[in-house]
Amino acid sequence: MMVFRTLPEPENLGDELTKLRFSKVSITPAMSQLVASRIRIPVEAPASSCVIEFQNILIVLSTPSGFPIKSLEEVKDFYPAIFSVAPHPERTDRYSFLSTEEIVKRMEAFDWKVSHASQSGKSNFGRHLVRMTNEQLEGLPDFGDEIIPQIIVDNSHDGYTQAEIHLGLYRVISATGLIISIPGMHTSFRFKHVGANPEEFSDLLGKIAECYKNMMPHIGEMMKVELTNEEKEDFIIRAIAAREPWKFVDEDDNIKINKIKRLNNLEEILTPERNEDSGNDLWSVFNVIQEKMIDGGYSRISDKGRKSKTRTIAIPSRNVDLNKKLWELAEHYLETKKEEVKEEVKEEEIKEFQWL
Repeated sequence: MMVFRTLPEPENLGDELTKLRFSKVSITPAMSQLVASRIRIPVEAPASSCVIEFQNILIVLSTPSGFPIKSLEEVKDFYPAIFSVAPHPERTDRYSFLSTEEIVKRMEAFDWKVSHASQSGKSNFGRHLVRMTNEQLEGLPDFGDEIIPQIIVDNSHDGYTQAEIHLGLYRVISATGLIISIPGMHTSFRFKHVGANPEEFSDLLGKIAECYKNMMPHIGEMMKVELTNEEKEDFIIRAIAAREPWKFVDEDDNIKINKIKRLNNLEEILTPERNEDSGNDLWSVFNVIQEKMIDGGYSRISDKGRKSKTRTIAIPSRNVDLNKKLWELAEHYLETKKEEVKEEVKEEEIKEFQWL
């Protein structure tokens, strides 16, 4: 069970959470009054996560990667779908139920440990994510412990999504979780069933480990690619369109560029949260934009001129989909730059041939 400590009653909940470095948590005055009478925070939880209890109701504040945990038992009270033992009652007998808890237990047998969990809604069947890390894999070579390989168990019991494992990365310095999506590389694996044969899981995890070995040179390529100011702005515009297509993409799939520039502070989005992310290389720019798109918090003007801040993308379905789209955008610029280099080399060879 999760161990809690009770904080003194604050006059303003937002101020109290700010002291604990909850800088990206938006608290309305109404919510402040509702839960200010009693606040409990897990003793072992980092300052980026919080559980507030009010009249036996648990309100969970967590990172975009989910609630940091060391055991699934810590989230049993507020992420029930992880522990479901049966599908939604409207599913037919043909529906193949896969227990997330069982998948996680089998992963744990191969030294994978839970690190974060999240869920859409409060039902026993909604979409949920469990992030896991493996100390034996350590950080990716040449990156130290800044980037830690992860697998993300993605499942639901309502029939809308199939149990799947995504390959991911966790950046310790920013506490952000990336989800890998590389053309030509298997970066997600779907389950047809959870069999009793441990060799099946061993084979699956062997493929996952091999994929991570190929990640280091790939990220190294991103680090060598320099983006121009125009390309960085283009990246931001495409990222915002991917984040809110209903607002910034028309019926013909054209991006509303002028509207994006008018309503969003692009310079703020491109400003790194820390010095370590400064730089014009693709990897740095991608991580800055990914953090802003997922975490939110950048300035926005509504169509009526009202100033506001964007919200965190915490819903599992949107988090996974947007994370993949952002990685695919980075891949687009990587391939574009490769083609430019090929063209430059080709032109140089032609010039050399003509000179001869």
